[in-house]
Amino acid sequence: MKVKDVLGMHEPRVVATTPEKSVQEVVDLLTKEEVGAVMVRNWEGVIIGIFSERDVVHGLSADRAQLLSMEVGEVMTSGVVSCDLEDDINDVIKMMTERHFRHVPVIEDRKIEGIISLRDLIEYRILKVAE
Repeated sequence: MKVKDVLGMHEPRVVATTPEKSVQEVVDLLTKEEVGAVMVRNWEGVIIGIFSERDVVHGLSADRAQLLSMEVGEVMTSGVVSCDLEDDINDVIKMMTERHFRHVPVIEDRKIEGIISLRDLIEYRILKVAE
């Protein structure tokens, strides 16, 4: 079972933003797109971070009064860890569990192919067991 199989369950899409957007704007984007995380890219399109619901919670804890007006680049998770299409999903689940991630970008040949969530991986495994 490979990451590419999980991405094949539905149309992969990547929701992205830039670091100077306000947290309010990106929270609205998360809501509108019905996703739990967005990639943060610089002007060259290079991924520099990921902003998730968890970053909102951490931001509320650290600076509740100012959070919504802050730039996403100030609160995003940088140092993004990714996987590739040929990675075994058991390895990815283990990595996500150990590092407390719920969303991981899938990168192939320096191009983002999609984002997989822990939920996607669990759903895929349940479907495979049912077959």
